[in-house]
Amino acid sequence: MASVPPTGLCGSALRMLATDPYMLVRMSFLHGGGGFPDDFKMTRRAVFSEDVPEEEVQRYASRFQAESHRALWDMTVANLPQQWRIKPPRMLVLGAEDDILFSPAMVETTARAYQAEMEMFPRMAHGMMLETNWQAVADRILRWLQA
Repeated sequence: MASVPPTGLCGSALRMLATDPYMLVRMSFLHGGGGFPDDFKMTRRAVFSEDVPEEEVQRYASRFQAESHRALWDMTVANLPQQWRIKPPRMLVLGAEDDILFSPAMVETTARAYQAEMEMFPRMAHGMMLETNWQAVADRILRWLQA
């Protein structure tokens, strides 16, 4: 769900630099621990669609914490998948059309790289499991597991 592409976070960062540099800077603060827990507009733009009620955004945002620096480093350059060394496992790649971190094209790249099924969910953002229509995503995962 809203996975980092096998090419890492650099593409996402460059895309954000070109389209929304302020968000890139703010995300850097969030990952560094400075965050924006009281800036719910920024939290909504980063993680949620407009469909998520304001009180839910605030409730979830109050629980956010800094990302692991090691994980970020690994997802950026240090430990990217070496696709030529692995046999792709069967997987399902899910993306959100309104995700500012990973565009639909990036989701497609991930699915192609792993020869995986893919589905995009409309009117959802990065925090797909926290969206008001989260059940559609859960149902898709269940159908995939049952198949």
